[in-house]
Amino acid sequence: MRNFWFNLAAIARAHKANNRLPAIPPPPTPPREGEGSRLRQCRTTSAWSILLALSCFLKSGFSSARESNPPVPPGRNSGGIPVAVIGPGIDYTQPHLAQMLARDGEGEITGYDFIDDDRRPFEAKVATDDLGRGTRVAEIVTGEGQAATLVAVRAKMDDAVTLTKAIKFAAQSPARIIAIDRAFATPIDMEMFNSAAHHYRENLFIVMAGDGMAGDGGTDLDPAFNARFGEKYPRAANLLVVAACDQNGVLTPKSNWGAATVDVAVDVVSHFVVEDGASLPNDPNLSSIALARVAALAARLLAVEPHIRGAAFKERIVRLAAALPDQAGKSTRAGFIERQQRHFWLE
Repeated sequence: MRNFWFNLAAIARAHKANNRLPAIPPPPTPPREGEGSRLRQCRTTSAWSILLALSCFLKSGFSSARESNPPVPPGRNSGGIPVAVIGPGIDYTQPHLAQMLARDGEGEITGYDFIDDDRRPFEAKVATDDLGRGTRVAEIVTGEGQAATLVAVRAKMDDAVTLTKAIKFAAQSPARIIAIDRAFATPIDMEMFNSAAHHYRENLFIVMAGDGMAGDGGTDLDPAFNARFGEKYPRAANLLVVAACDQNGVLTPKSNWGAATVDVAVDVVSHFVVEDGASLPNDPNLSSIALARVAALAARLLAVEPHIRGAAFKERIVRLAAALPDQAGKSTRAGFIERQQRHFWLE
């Protein structure tokens, strides 16, 4: 009986964070004198009944969580350039996205969900965003990439364990281009990712500079922002940090910047329908749009230059940049890529 309550308490502690358990019942009342063996038998039977009911409850809870994500529609691999996107997942029930998922020879997708531990990297709907951040990125990568297929990898950016697994999975997939659609939670996470980029040097890793409203010194002087890599070790040569700007190279108001920490900016305004004289939409995810547009450009480049890899891949993209206009000291290492859709467009 003592072991039973110990095990039950352990189960409760393990699942308390998920709020899936009802209140734990109190221990049974000690037997009155003279009721001995009969009450011990009743208590033992009752204990196992509670344990069985609790097990069924937990099982049904986990099953319903998995079943809440829709199955991936059947399909075949389109044969395009695979691009891995690590982020909040995508809505793969969209027919045009389902057709662009990277798959194996049996039609199974090569993506994965490291939060739910299954092959359904589904993005939950967000009330303020009809598409969802991850789904928007996927649409840009597959739409502008033209030759791209998608390796969707869902992970928590504030969980080092799942993030490490996600990066390893993406790097060992057929994708040579890996885009990280989230800001890193801590400098330690940045260094972990920088080390991973060093290890998988044949891959091109693309990360966003972030929309953190960097101060007067930009990300070069403030270590709190996403672009600050390589504090303890040299920054990986195959790591490309991207900021957001308009079609003239003017950085968006909230975009992080830095001549040493941000490689290049890319136009995000042409993604929106903006009338002459109108201001850019106050979108909190402009850096993720820049990330997606560069990943799409990289896929088009890889389609015509299939042997390019790692650091050379990054520098090939950076060489497309033009100088930024004067912005009171705000800058990136190489400038900005103007009209990125014209580069390496496949007919």
